[in-house]
Amino acid sequence: MRAHHITMHVQESMILFLYGPDTYRSRAQMKKMVAKFKADRDPQGLNVIVLDALVETPGKILEQILSAPFLAEKRMVVIERLLESKHKELQQELLSRAKEGRFSADTVLLFWDEIEKPKLKDAKALFEELKKQKFAQEFGALQGRQLETWVAAELQARGGKIGV
Repeated sequence: MRAHHITMHVQESMILFLYGPDTYRSRAQMKKMVAKFKADRDPQGLNVIVLDALVETPGKILEQILSAPFLAEKRMVVIERLLESKHKELQQELLSRAKEGRFSADTVLLFWDEIEKPKLKDAKALFEELKKQKFAQEFGALQGRQLETWVAAELQARGGKIGV
């Protein structure tokens, strides 16, 4: 007699982290990710929440992170400027949840911050954990050749030319 093995796939939560001083490129990337999520999973836009941590309360932010999707499989919660905020208890809670994988698999979390190195202890610890995530992307200031290449690509994408 052969034993049948049933394997269950545990879905991991998806954490996206966009950070760095080049807010033009990081915001463009964030908009692309939100647009793709809406196109793929949420055409009505009922399950995409954008919160600015410098404005919202920690309670509201955590409530949105932990809420279930509305009439959909997944939802996306975008949290801006959490590392700049003074919400140290929230930063500690999210650090703990990130380390232990205690976010719901049906919520895509996108953290966006413009700072490179947080100053406060709790923000630093969360920053280091978010940088380890599979989908972390730094947007440093472009210089020299990198900047020239980016400008040329941006011009071409917009149908422009620079004459000499």
